[in-house]
Amino acid sequence: MSNSQKTPDDYIKEALTRSAQARAEGATGEALVWLGTAAILDSDADRADPCSPVNTALFQLAYDAAYDSERRVLKCGNVTTESGKRLAFGRDAAAILCTRLDGKAPEAARSLAVVLKGHFDALFRRFRRHYADHDGSIYVPTSGADAKFCLETNKAIRALIDGYEGLTIEKPRNFERDRAILLHICVTSPDYEVQGRLLRFLSAWDKALFFIEGAQYLLNEVKAMPGLQTAEKTRVATDLAAALERARQLTLQENQSAKQSYRAMTDLCKALIGSQRDVPLDF
Repeated sequence: MSNSQKTPDDYIKEALTRSAQARAEGATGEALVWLGTAAILDSDADRADPCSPVNTALFQLAYDAAYDSERRVLKCGNVTTESGKRLAFGRDAAAILCTRLDGKAPEAARSLAVVLKGHFDALFRRFRRHYADHDGSIYVPTSGADAKFCLETNKAIRALIDGYEGLTIEKPRNFERDRAILLHICVTSPDYEVQGRLLRFLSAWDKALFFIEGAQYLLNEVKAMPGLQTAEKTRVATDLAAALERARQLTLQENQSAKQSYRAMTDLCKALIGSQRDVPLDF
């Protein structure tokens, strides 16, 4: 009886399969371990090919980490320890890509890996106290400017990966549903950040502005989704965009009448996305 000897390609495929299974289960750390294993076994040609199976999976993991961080900051307006734990996997994936995409790789791919690593490093430099692993006894507040920096950096990471020609990146599970839910969260949050006249000194105008601009960003994606292409939904989306811009201008001025605008845009958002707003986000 003869035993068939496994080839290096067989081991790589097995490692990639285990990585994909771990990613599907949300075990990102385990997924990265198996990607690191496959990366060691890879051929020189595949190491230098930005669209090889291992490199594609590494780009996917970096994309996933940025998307998760983006979702979290849009949901609560805060940068948290848990966000840092997830982002660390993306930074590690980018670091592996930097070592693999060497002088034999296309210059555009090498540059992409380096810039991605720079974006992850910038997040960890700015939010080192927010991401620090502690027992929960330390609360590090997140300003509106910090939340915006986090959001814009994660958007940049995703856009860079999405924009590389030939690279196939999967959209996250429940992408469209999650964007609709996040839109509702961002539209309704400013009313909680800005207090009435008697408690005006407690208002967080910068956070209200962050959520409004987050809603504007999300609306551009949500209004293009299937099921929202009717004439009525298009009209509601147009009205919501106008209401968001009015609210943004009033919030920039710290004008107390912004409260009325917040309630108007909340009603329009409900009309646009319906019952999807009541579905909890899956983290």
